[in-house]
Amino acid sequence: MKEKLQHLRLHDLLRHRNYLTFMASGLLASNLLMTFALCTQSERVVLVPPHLTGPTWVERNQVSAQYLEEMALFFGSILLNKTPQSAPYLHELLLRYADARGIGKLKHQLREEEERYQKSGLSTSFYPKKVVVREKNLQVDLSGEMVGYVSQKCIFQRDETYRLTFSFAHGRLLITSFKPLTGKEQDHA
Repeated sequence: MKEKLQHLRLHDLLRHRNYLTFMASGLLASNLLMTFALCTQSERVVLVPPHLTGPTWVERNQVSAQYLEEMALFFGSILLNKTPQSAPYLHELLLRYADARGIGKLKHQLREEEERYQKSGLSTSFYPKKVVVREKNLQVDLSGEMVGYVSQKCIFQRDETYRLTFSFAHGRLLITSFKPLTGKEQDHA
């Protein structure tokens, strides 16, 4: 009788062991599957700093059009709204966000512009009217009214368009180039 009871208990314990082994194997397989899914899935980080007007996102090698537009307006403000006194600081600030591949050309361009502002006493203000984003090329065309002043007297007022080109690396959007567009370039853009 004891032997039969012991045999039933042993059989019951083996059945429980097999059931728990099966459950543990299933949980291990599901954990491995989730780990694989997390490692291969692209991650989207939603950014909403105070100076941005709407939610933006960045992924591994892509940024939202809204983010490109907001950053173009930010960089455009730094590059186009300045005085002879503010130009050195604004250029230094901009170079913090410059791509290493284009920093030499950009630094040269900014230095020439700074000298021109210092010599002529020029101050400029730019009022954006239109922003065209090319998400795939990481380019933004910023159109608006440029107003120039010397000694607080308006010397010119004209519509201009500037192209900002960016690169995206390691979660950072960096400016590669900045140039005014001619009429022909605007038509082909």
